[in-house]
Amino acid sequence: MKLWAVSLRKEFRVLKSSSKEYEVRCPDRDCTWRVHAYKGKFKTHWECSIVTPHTCRLTGVVGHHRNITSTFVAKKMYGVILDKMDYEPALIIRDIEQNFQYVISYAKAWRAKQKVFEMRFGTYEASYDNLPCMLEAIVHRNPGSAFDTYSVPSLSGGPNILLRAFFCIGACVRAFIYCLPVLCIDGTFLTGKYKGTILTAIGIDCNKQIVPIAFAFVENENTESWYWFLERLKIHVVAGRPNVCLISDRHAGLLAAIRQLQEGS
Repeated sequence: MKLWAVSLRKEFRVLKSSSKEYEVRCPDRDCTWRVHAYKGKFKTHWECSIVTPHTCRLTGVVGHHRNITSTFVAKKMYGVILDKMDYEPALIIRDIEQNFQYVISYAKAWRAKQKVFEMRFGTYEASYDNLPCMLEAIVHRNPGSAFDTYSVPSLSGGPNILLRAFFCIGACVRAFIYCLPVLCIDGTFLTGKYKGTILTAIGIDCNKQIVPIAFAFVENENTESWYWFLERLKIHVVAGRPNVCLISDRHAGLLAAIRQLQEGS
């Protein structure tokens, strides 16, 4: 319907939209254009029962079209954006203008790009919900791996909110035994819909190659999150290995967490 409307350079408004019926008509009240469709007998396709012609006329060249939505743009640009993940909204605007002769806003182009990512990779909410199950599957398939999560109650009374997640892969944990007794720990911020920080612990082998040891997703760099990460790093990775040197940027929260671990041990 949207492709047809754009090709006619006419807009429409939806009167009825359900799993069984779909009906649209021209936004011009004096126009008789109307399309009604319903699910076919075998529920495998849609059938149009009513299609009436437009009786209104174009009032002039219009640069915008109400039915070119962000979802419409996402479906049209799906392959292009996935082939080049850094495709800029300005280029999306240019492509839509070249293909359909309409100009969309920068905000709509940006939303369309985000919807392409959701169509391909799922939503941020689903990713957070699936993270514990995914980590559990990784640990089950990789002996010696470990993970832990920390959730807090929702203020609205809904499901608990995932606040932190830690994981390490068994192969990397075993490799650390033969690495130098050095761990480089640092944190960097996440840039997705839900902000946060990823904490990392990196080892160095005898050939001076890096070995990814452990990771954690936390709310931000503070004493509590660093302590939570280092405590699990000590239990699952360092274990009984003595005199492991930590290289860091001496973040205040990190130094406080190290002191707490030393006092606790």
